[in-house]
Amino acid sequence: PNDFLVCPTDRCTAATDRAAPVLDVAPLEQLRLWEEVVAMSERTRILEFKNATIEPSIERSLDTSEFTGAVKLISSFQAPPPGDRVRVVVTLGTEVDDEVNVKGDTLTWSFARPAPPVLVGALLVVAMTGGYQLADRLLAKRPARHAQSCGGPTGTSREGWRP
Repeated sequence: PNDFLVCPTDRCTAATDRAAPVLDVAPLEQLRLWEEVVAMSERTRILEFKNATIEPSIERSLDTSEFTGAVKLISSFQAPPPGDRVRVVVTLGTEVDDEVNVKGDTLTWSFARPAPPVLVGALLVVAMTGGYQLADRLLAKRPARHAQSCGGPTGTSREGWRP
């Protein structure tokens, strides 16, 4: 929880514990710095549409963190000035490959499924191996009912019978 309220001097009406510094950075410079930070992120992808606008009523962020895929957040919004671009920003929970495809007038942006964690993959292999061994032991105790149909690589059974 926040224990202190820190605001720039003369910017808050509430009583503050400390005064925060005011950095005088032009909006376009702020945008450039923000884009630099986002571009360095391994888990952020940006798709930008030039010469496009988006209605303010459909600008939104969609939290997809409850789903099992790599995508955790999708945001769509009008890019900062000059305002002729729309951005879709995807935040990933884990780094995966993405691919954009255009077919006709349909654009598809797909993301690879994340690999299972090493421990989960190892447990899956152990469980499958144990299951196969258990099935083999149980089934090997019963006599084969169709032994006459079983052949080796040539297809010929021990009795010489061939399908």
